Amino acid sequence: MSSIQFGCFEFNQTTQILSRDAQPVELDPRQLALLEFFIANPERIVTRDELQTAIWKQVIVSDNAINKLVANLRKSLDDNPKSPIYIQTVPKQGYRFVAKIHAVSPVLKVNQNSTEVTVNWAAWAWPKYAVSLCLFSFVVFMSYVAYSDNKPEPQYGQTQTLTRMTGVKQSPVVMPDQQAVLFINFNKGVGQLFQGAMGANAESAQSISTEFSSITYLLGFDKSGQLIVRATENGRCSWFKGLVEGQVFIITERSELACPQRILRDNEYDSETDTLYFINHGSEGHVENSVSYAHFDDTEFKVATINLANKWSASRFEIKEGDVALLAHTAIGHSGVFTFDLTSIEFENKQNPAPLTPIFTLPFRSNNIAWSHDKQGVVYTSAPPATQLLYQSLEADVKPKLVASFSDYICCNISRIGLNDDYIFTTEAADFDIEWLSLGKGQAKSSEVNNSSSYDFIPAFANTSDDIYFFSKRTGKTQVYKQSGTPNAEQVSDFNAYFRFYGLALSPGDKWITSFESKVIWLLATDKSQADRVIPIKGHILAVDWLSNQLFAVSVREQGQIHIEIYNTQLHKVHTLISGNGANISRLMSKKDGSRDVVAIVDEQILYSVNLSDIFDFNDAGALVKSATELLKLERPISYFAALIDEQTLYYPSSKRGQWYSLKLMSDAEPELLPVEIDRDLTVKNGKLLHSKLVHLSSEVHRTVAQ
Repeated sequence: MSSIQFGCFEFNQTTQILSRDAQPVELDPRQLALLEFFIANPERIVTRDELQTAIWKQVIVSDNAINKLVANLRKSLDDNPKSPIYIQTVPKQGYRFVAKIHAVSPVLKVNQNSTEVTVNWAAWAWPKYAVSLCLFSFVVFMSYVAYSDNKPEPQYGQTQTLTRMTGVKQSPVVMPDQQAVLFINFNKGVGQLFQGAMGANAESAQSISTEFSSITYLLGFDKSGQLIVRATENGRCSWFKGLVEGQVFIITERSELACPQRILRDNEYDSETDTLYFINHGSEGHVENSVSYAHFDDTEFKVATINLANKWSASRFEIKEGDVALLAHTAIGHSGVFTFDLTSIEFENKQNPAPLTPIFTLPFRSNNIAWSHDKQGVVYTSAPPATQLLYQSLEADVKPKLVASFSDYICCNISRIGLNDDYIFTTEAADFDIEWLSLGKGQAKSSEVNNSSSYDFIPAFANTSDDIYFFSKRTGKTQVYKQSGTPNAEQVSDFNAYFRFYGLALSPGDKWITSFESKVIWLLATDKSQADRVIPIKGHILAVDWLSNQLFAVSVREQGQIHIEIYNTQLHKVHTLISGNGANISRLMSKKDGSRDVVAIVDEQILYSVNLSDIFDFNDAGALVKSATELLKLERPISYFAALIDEQTLYYPSSKRGQWYSLKLMSDAEPELLPVEIDRDLTVKNGKLLHSKLVHLSSEVHRTVAQ
């Protein structure tokens, strides 16, 4: 048989043309091969191994590649995987082609007065001229395929800088006419919308007037050409649609959806379904590797899960035409790249799908990912010091190709320029120095501890000497350094991967250093003869505080609740304190005054004094609080993870950027505003302050120039 019919489709096996209602349906060569294999094997379960052998021959590909090919064919057939008409997924087995197949044959008419046999083409699904049209379309299509296969790959190496202005640039998106780029410029934490030219005129960027107090994210355009933004209007964060007309952004629609407490650079929009997505964070009580999603017109988000294998934690993703490119990390700093379609996510009516495995892994922590123009690969960022934008084909055993390289940090989102093979991205470069502040009589004297023209941050005082410790990115990878009164800093740690650390503290005797990422605690010995130690934590780490020379407390948020875990230097968990009876202890802190008294922060507002030995008599925070002594109650909740205690004084940030208060640990004390602006990472010892001071910041929008 030369043609077969299934559903509303007809497939000519001679010309390899699929048509629907006499209109050709374009399929790429692999989709054609998959369709032919399904037609040759109707009504039986076809395994992934069979598909791999039939479609990819001798090349070994991942299950994700097979799933993607099936999903693309389904899309061409307008087949819904939840209620399939053509291709049915058989969980843990494979696929089944369930459509009924019928042979299509021309009807013959014999002229009674002649031996001539003619064909009645009216019996076909298309008229006479359609045959010629389809043959012509086939020739054009195959010529296009041949051209695409032989089209020279773009050569990169040149870039253009599209902006030159102060502030931090984020969320670049290309306008539908491809002639301009929109982006957000942050100045002192406030985001403003800007538009820049696509050419080399870096001075042409102009601000776009909006009704928002701050814009935090640009998500692209919907099918009608409206820009989707996440922004704050009248104190409320939500999503909006609008049009850029001249130098004004005009709001056309306001979503009723409210932004969650914490949302980072993983906010995505699918224009095909007008749906918002973002990866949830375990620190807010969500299940690991879950996503929130909602139609733009919905009033609340629903939650679905992504079943990732081998303890991968989802970090960043991009959705393009229903297909997902996702970046995930492990606790030890490796990255994995996953590709799948949206149907692979566990929505309400889908249960227990097979775990997704990465199509390739990276021995470092990448920052972001995006689809390539043809979705035959992805582009992603490498780790410092040599930050690069790299292209990786989804084909097996193909080496990555360099797209762009910068001495600055390639950051944040990556966008495509639709008319060619170029990309838009942003960079950041910051210089932080450690500044020593000495307070007295309402004034502050400052001096720089170290000026390395690098990124020095999270300083910590030694307890038994005048030494200070801090993190620095001066070698690219973040390392711990020690400053001992000489101009030069001594490297203490030797991390062989790029990590993101959030805290630094020394034990009372200065024998141990603790730092942490979101799920891992590092225990470093100041005596280099001892090996570093690592503790993986279930949940999201908020703070780590030393209680004695042998014990430290870890504040952990898990499933929306905060509890305290206490460890010794042998990495044994010796006690857990959970919230209960109306009391939520979010942190345990030493007074650093040589006593065994510990300060407990309860409900982010009340401070209690507790004897260290008494803590082990209770597992319930409420019972412990009843036996404790109240020190003070603040007028408003504080950012408990940023607070610190130096003997009898509490230091905590105000609601205004850069301002901190000091407060004596007495119930009738009044807070005093520090007479100096704090950039970040404050630490205190005997009335002397250290913080990371911003010296220089640059951030620009760039584009690649393909040859």
